[in-house]
Amino acid sequence: MDFWYYLPGIIFLVILGLLSMLATSNANLKEKGKKNWDLINENNNLKEKIDDLEEKKNGLKEMVMEFKGGELTKGELIKGVQALIDEEEAERDRDENIKIDK
Repeated sequence: MDFWYYLPGIIFLVILGLLSMLATSNANLKEKGKKNWDLINENNNLKEKIDDLEEKKNGLKEMVMEFKGGELTKGELIKGVQALIDEEEAERDRDENIKIDK
């Protein structure tokens, strides 16, 4: 007979334990979701950088072809390449400043 007397307390403790486990797993799931979104954003940023590099590569190829064809002088070719280098360094500095700020 004493078993029925303790049954509501036991059920209450089991429910509390299950709710605690649910809260813990929910917090872990939210953390994993945040990491996943961060990875997705980083992936998109890398894809944009790859696209930019492909455009720069194509532009550089065009400049070299113009140089070989005689349409472009050596000085103009060097200036064009230096402009690409300066642009890349400015972007790298900007990215480093963003990382420092975080």
